[in-house]
Amino acid sequence: MHPLLPYLLTLSHSTSGSYGLQGLHLGQLSPFNSEMYRMKTVWTLELHRRENDQKTVALYVEMKDMMKVLVQYVSNEESRPLC
Repeated sequence: MHPLLPYLLTLSHSTSGSYGLQGLHLGQLSPFNSEMYRMKTVWTLELHRRENDQKTVALYVEMKDMMKVLVQYVSNEESRPLC
């Protein structure tokens, strides 16, 4: 058995959001299939990482816009007289 096969079995992506090779038995995995699943897993994880990077950038842009409005609001409140 390939030394990375246990990790491969825990990292393959499924539609439920969990990682694991559902419905496959160890006897069904040829060296080609195991490499194919490993590459598919790596590609899936890379796509998820890219999506998360895009979401992170969008979140920072929204936070920056919100802080601009908050600073303007605070500066307007400070310039107003109390009475």
